Amino acid sequence: MNAPLARASDEELIRAMASGQTQALDEFVGRYQARLTGFAQRYLNDWAAAEDLAQETLLRVWQAAPRFEPRAKVSTWVFGVAYRLALNEFRRRGRLARLQGRLAELLAGQRDESPLERLQAGQRLERLNAELARLPQHQRAALLLRVDQGLSYAQIAQVMELTTAAVESLIHRARQRLRRRLGQEQA
Repeated sequence: MNAPLARASDEELIRAMASGQTQALDEFVGRYQARLTGFAQRYLNDWAAAEDLAQETLLRVWQAAPRFEPRAKVSTWVFGVAYRLALNEFRRRGRLARLQGRLAELLAGQRDESPLERLQAGQRLERLNAELARLPQHQRAALLLRVDQGLSYAQIAQVMELTTAAVESLIHRARQRLRRRLGQEQA
């Protein structure tokens, strides 16, 4: 691995990619491919489609690198591209997707569990996945970007092309709906 590129900021990598440095592209892919695949898999609930979407996102970022103007963090731009591609894929398929990941881990817990506890956790996870799949697309995406990717409300607003207030409302409504549907379990 090229040590200077490993220490480069995302913005510096974009500039290096724009100038044709393939090592910069390799470093950028290393930083983002797993995160993009995870986001897409949780949104689409389809691993093969998620891998394709991550690659398509990285290809589009590489192609757009010469035109990149830093109006926001690079990660916000990259996840904006991924979100729009995922939304298009979701709409094209015309089916619901499930959100998994950190929310499911919170319900399943991290401690040693008895077989009965694991069974109950699995049932809660199934219930959570079913309720997440019932959330409207925009609520599910905003919640995923916040909880799973750790983006701020302002970054999510840029990704989804909404106001920060709209994002706050989407996430609030998603959490309320999950709490209401899941009863006493925390969402």
